[in-house]
Amino acid sequence: MRKICYEILLAFIIFLLFLPNFLSTQLGTQLLISFLGKKIQLTKLHLSWFGRQKILQLEIIKQNQHWFSSPEVTIDNSLISLLLLYKLKIEVREPKLFWEEKSQASSASLQSHTKPKNSFDLFNCIQALRITNGSFKIVPLDCPAMQFDHIDLKWTRQQGLGHLILLANSLQNQSKGSIHLQGSFLVSKKTHPLPLTLKATCTNLSTEFLHLFTQDFPVRSLLGDVFDLKLDVKEQLYTFDLSSPLVKTQGLAHWDKKKEQLTASSIPISFTLTQGDYAFIKSLMKLPALTLAEPSVFHGMIHQLSLNTKAKGFFPSLNQSSLVFHTELTSEKLLLASPLGVSHISSLQIQAKVSEERISSQIQAVISAKKQGWFSSDISWEKQIETLHAEIRASELPTYLIEGIFPQISLQRLWGPSIDLTLHAKLLARNGPLSVEVLSPYSSFSLQGQLQKEAITLDKPLYCQLSKEAGVYVLQEIFPSLQPKNPISIKIAAGETLSFSYPFLSMQWVIPSLEIEMGKVLCHKQNFTSSLFNLLKIHQFDATITCNLWIAPITMHIDKSLITVERVELLLADIYEIAIWGKIKDHSLKMKVGLPASTLTKAFQIPNLPDDYVLALTLEGSLENPQINLKKAAAKIAALFICQQNKNPLNILFPLCKSLQKTPIPPAKHPFPWEQRISFAKDKNSKRFKPDDKPLEQLLKVMR
Repeated sequence: MRKICYEILLAFIIFLLFLPNFLSTQLGTQLLISFLGKKIQLTKLHLSWFGRQKILQLEIIKQNQHWFSSPEVTIDNSLISLLLLYKLKIEVREPKLFWEEKSQASSASLQSHTKPKNSFDLFNCIQALRITNGSFKIVPLDCPAMQFDHIDLKWTRQQGLGHLILLANSLQNQSKGSIHLQGSFLVSKKTHPLPLTLKATCTNLSTEFLHLFTQDFPVRSLLGDVFDLKLDVKEQLYTFDLSSPLVKTQGLAHWDKKKEQLTASSIPISFTLTQGDYAFIKSLMKLPALTLAEPSVFHGMIHQLSLNTKAKGFFPSLNQSSLVFHTELTSEKLLLASPLGVSHISSLQIQAKVSEERISSQIQAVISAKKQGWFSSDISWEKQIETLHAEIRASELPTYLIEGIFPQISLQRLWGPSIDLTLHAKLLARNGPLSVEVLSPYSSFSLQGQLQKEAITLDKPLYCQLSKEAGVYVLQEIFPSLQPKNPISIKIAAGETLSFSYPFLSMQWVIPSLEIEMGKVLCHKQNFTSSLFNLLKIHQFDATITCNLWIAPITMHIDKSLITVERVELLLADIYEIAIWGKIKDHSLKMKVGLPASTLTKAFQIPNLPDDYVLALTLEGSLENPQINLKKAAAKIAALFICQQNKNPLNILFPLCKSLQKTPIPPAKHPFPWEQRISFAKDKNSKRFKPDDKPLEQLLKVMR
């Protein structure tokens, strides 16, 4: 039995000794390829326990495509040293690599590098790697393929220090570029190789190459098609000089690996703002719907830059949430265009400071459009104590430059072609003084008060005046059937406290008392006015679609979606007075239309009515379609007419007929705008009652 065991052991030893020789034969190579599932193809294999290894015509297939190929791969180490020492000296001739990254991350350098246990660490195994005349085709995510040709790469490692030399040429979009890189790296089993010294020169290299490191950031629109870069790294100090058709900058940056922080200071920068850059900036923040008429050059200085990093890969990965910077930028010519015109913004100066505790910005500009104007702003925000200081001033600022900041409002239709603006705020935890003043050809607005989180107490009356043009726009949104003939004034008395909820332009306002003066407006005929015309027997407007409407000052109270309107007098068609009061909630009406004694006497010749008498009719429906029930209204008028006859027999049978005012009616507020200005016209076409008409005849006339 022991003899059999020795024979088996001897046979196994002989098998191991001759296994490399067998695999090096044609039959052994074919068996090995079959065992690997034909994912690896090669024509000749030379293996040795004590000598070098050589593979001829190596091809690696991945996802049914040729992923890697080389005519000759030579390994200077013996199989024994590979198995026992994990040391590797390799030379690859004319490799061709097609790398396509399909993961969610945008590049391999940005992926998580958590390694599984017992994984093969290439950098810690390779003592020397030499690649000559290689060809690398890189397709990260959806970026266009980038081709590297004639790559010469040499990697050597002694103990924990690695040395890299790389020479590569590329051809992208008919543009020839090159990379020359030489450096030394600290190699550790716990971390990726980090550069101790590195010199890199990129000449006329396509910016598609940078997509390997910048995720989805639009590098091409920022830098242009190609770039030149000189980078010198000495341990944690980075010296760089970047030049491209659109950007020029140079300076020093320091990377503190322990603190995981990258800092820089006094970096001059020059860049050209293109339409693509402007579109990218608009996608990040709310900007007006403008276009860049032509590229604009900015010059400036980055005085301070600091941001946290992640120490993974050859270079630190950026963490935008920890960004700290202080920069100044100037531009002598910035052309912004809209369908309404082009604004020439000259002497534009921008200064911005951002830190974890404070954000501040200062902007000044001279604006030349139809008239020359200017704009300046000084804004600072301290996060820890929630302090906001804001000072914004503008003169002859074209409104199309800020159109779109408030999507719900057309500033051009509300303010006109330009505005003068003054805003001042000094707030601590959303408490403090706030003042806003806007002057424009179409409207004016003035507010001064104390902000208390979600309420404003007015120090002075809030005043807003809309011209005829601005009034047309506002009434189209609220009462489409009305068209103003005069300016519209809105006023809130001093001392009132206005409450609101964010966002600021929502309909969650609470306003104790609001006064609106509209004066005379043009009223387009719709269901409500047609009903009143039919009720009051006004026939001279049957062939027209508009009539005059006088509106006395309106007083209303707003409690979020509930609006309470005090009694307001109207003069319809320069003939009849009517009154309206009640509540509006979510565009639904629960109101009353009052016919005063003067209107009842003129329209229906109802006698003996008190001067303050008002017949109340129900007004329902919506703001867009208010409605009066004509049958019920006619019945009320007929009953009132009968009750007011001196010889009416119903007065004997129904004494309650004498009780005219069954419900309390709000008192009228004299004087009305039309009093002492116009005389009431007589409606010659209306049907009048004759003194000798019998009560039934008079009732039938009302019903008709």
